[in-house]
Amino acid sequence: MPKSKEERLLDKAADRVIRDKERDEEKEAEEFAEIIQKCKNPSFPKRGEIIEVKVVQTTKEGILLDIGAKSEGFMPWDEFNGNKEEALPSGKTLKVYVLPKSQGNHILLS
Repeated sequence: MPKSKEERLLDKAADRVIRDKERDEEKEAEEFAEIIQKCKNPSFPKRGEIIEVKVVQTTKEGILLDIGAKSEGFMPWDEFNGNKEEALPSGKTLKVYVLPKSQGNHILLS
């Protein structure tokens, strides 16, 4: 027995929903694979780059910054453009310049 007009419309709608769901799942899988790849191959900042970092803490000497890739950088106060007395809460985002030198285990930032 042939399908009614309503049944055909319902079948089309169901097919569309299934295709949309499959497309969304494929997109999520691609995004997840990209995240996994970034974790496996972290990219370290290169000297001369401007990068976005997050404040970890401030000290008398300067600012400890999370630069990603499970690494931290350090910005001495004399490299900081802002007001030293300005509140720099943990987690605040800054754009910094990667200096061509390092200090101990930390990448120096400006």
